[in-house]
Amino acid sequence: MMRNTCGLLLLLALCAGCVTRIGIYAPRRADTPEHRRATANADCRACHDVSTRKNHSATDDCLRCHVLCRGC
Repeated sequence: MMRNTCGLLLLLALCAGCVTRIGIYAPRRADTPEHRRATANADCRACHDVSTRKNHSATDDCLRCHVLCRGC
């Protein structure tokens, strides 16, 4: 019983991690004034067109994956 419970908890943790993780190859936003001011998806889409990007849609949260990279 304990073994099944541990296995189930491990499976749930892995599933939750896959849903909330930041894409490992997602490009980081350069530390520019424009990127620092971006706080919403509309700010990103003012300059970046996602309609031509693979695996992107208009309802995606840009700031979840494309984080600001300071010092890179």
